[in-house]
Amino acid sequence: MTKFATLLIAATALTGAPALAQEAAPAPAPQTAAPATPATPAAPATPAAPATDAEVKSFAKAAIAADKINKDTTIAPADKGQQLASAVTNAGIQPQRFNQIASASDTDPALQKRIQDAITAEQQASPAPATAPAAPTPAQ
Repeated sequence: MTKFATLLIAATALTGAPALAQEAAPAPAPQTAAPATPATPAAPATPAAPATDAEVKSFAKAAIAADKINKDTTIAPADKGQQLASAVTNAGIQPQRFNQIASASDTDPALQKRIQDAITAEQQASPAPATAPAAPTPAQ
């Protein structure tokens, strides 16, 4: 699996994480009378501000942490959402902003490249897990 595919899987998983930590809002009260004026269409959502270099770096850290959580079979599925949200926050980015950047990366190849480069840099900067040295081969 490519690093970018891993990023997308992590981003997809984290997209729902903030919602898991929120409580359900009470249902709105039903209206008894029709509105006096026709409903006006909602204003289009304003696009999120471009991701800064610092946000992309935090996004990369969060995506790597999320990937580890998603692959950890010792974590109960019910607990993963909260741990994912915590991992994002601990990486220095709010879950809502993480989701905005993940959504923007779906349609922005330049942002995808920046994220991919940041993930690569983060993985190279992180120490690799310690492995036992290979046994010396006997001299013949």
